[in-house]
Amino acid sequence: MEPQDRDVLRVDLHSERGATAIIVASAMLVLLGFAAFAVDISAARNEQRLDQAAADAAALAGGVGFLAGDPMDQIVDDIQRYAEENLNSPEPLDWSTCRDPEALPEHLTSECISMGPDEGSVLPYRRLRVRIPTQDTETTFGRVLGVETIETFAVAEVTFEPTIDELELFPAALSGALSTGSRRCLSGVPSPSSPIDRCEGHHGVIVWLDLDACEGSPLDEVMWSGTDILFTVYRSGTPRTGCDPFPNAAASASPAPGDLNHGLVERRLATEPWPVYGDARIDDRRIDNRPLWSFIDEPGSSTACADAASGATTTDDSEDDDEYVEARNNLFACLGSPPDDLFSAELYESPRLVLLPVITSSHIDGFVPAFIDSIWVENPTGDPIDCDKGFESDGDSCRHDAGREGSTDEPARSASVIVLSCDVLAADGISGAEKCSRVPGPGGDDSTVFFEFALSG
Repeated sequence: MEPQDRDVLRVDLHSERGATAIIVASAMLVLLGFAAFAVDISAARNEQRLDQAAADAAALAGGVGFLAGDPMDQIVDDIQRYAEENLNSPEPLDWSTCRDPEALPEHLTSECISMGPDEGSVLPYRRLRVRIPTQDTETTFGRVLGVETIETFAVAEVTFEPTIDELELFPAALSGALSTGSRRCLSGVPSPSSPIDRCEGHHGVIVWLDLDACEGSPLDEVMWSGTDILFTVYRSGTPRTGCDPFPNAAASASPAPGDLNHGLVERRLATEPWPVYGDARIDDRRIDNRPLWSFIDEPGSSTACADAASGATTTDDSEDDDEYVEARNNLFACLGSPPDDLFSAELYESPRLVLLPVITSSHIDGFVPAFIDSIWVENPTGDPIDCDKGFESDGDSCRHDAGREGSTDEPARSASVIVLSCDVLAADGISGAEKCSRVPGPGGDDSTVFFEFALSG
């Protein structure tokens, strides 16, 4: 081989000519790959937004069903239907194999529809969680990088909250036609020598209910603190009882001697802060004594409401209380046709304000607020008693009306409530919560509820 031929084959290893082009070409290939993959990611993100919208709609549909008292199987069907319709999926979602690592304790179908308590709450069912089954979005450009599908899912939760935080359900129920201003008797156990109900002149007797059966709390305890179960109205299907989520039926209960006095007087009414409307004592315990008309805030154009609001709020002598009696009479005239938002938000803080279910054959049709107005006391032995001058007496018993000053050492035997309505309550309750809500019922009628739901996560 000639020397010149060897020169042709020589390579200069120190030359950098062409290296930049190779680097740029390689970089462009990577960048184009990522750009193409970004298109697939964008498509997956759009799918994920659809998933979230479907999860939100499904969870809200479940909340509506619980609030309306729908059967559990219908609620589950509605959740699944709303999820699938909002996804516009060509095939039904696979709920049976769906898994949710953060599912709540109670699974309504698979792990992906579940219920449980809220954090820090003793209520067994305060949250509803829906997880959309995993969706696979096929890639177009990601296949170049070995990624054929991108998985998406979404989770939504609704939290059920009482609209009035400190107004838990009282363990008694109303039945029959109701009207604002009507009075009902809450009867305790009659004394041995006087087996009759007090509450003379009142319309109907309130039924004691075992509303907290699954918690095992005694009747007087529930009377004091309210039930810690969220009950709902009954619409159709199988009534939910016991500890089922949001039961709409409750068993009746029989008060033991002393239940009403212990639960209502000792635990509920004889609590701080002490009342400023005179000194009233039952069973030698000072009780809340503020009458209902003292909470009137917006009497509107009603003369009776205005007169009640400006009337006497206390009296210490049942024989010389014309102004007090006139204020009471004006109150009931006012409640015959009351204006909206009649009472101030202070009423929500009164221990005399209770929430009662309205029942038909033990099924809850709705809820109404009521004000504990009058309390009857008796000697447990049945012997006649002498009443303080501020109390009304018929010889065998004494009656205390809210606003009357006076005292007795005898226990409470029965009481009466004034039935109210959502409309007369203040628009805002404790902590700014809205007052009563209504859910539609059959035939266009509405039921009142005191809890609502909202998306929480």
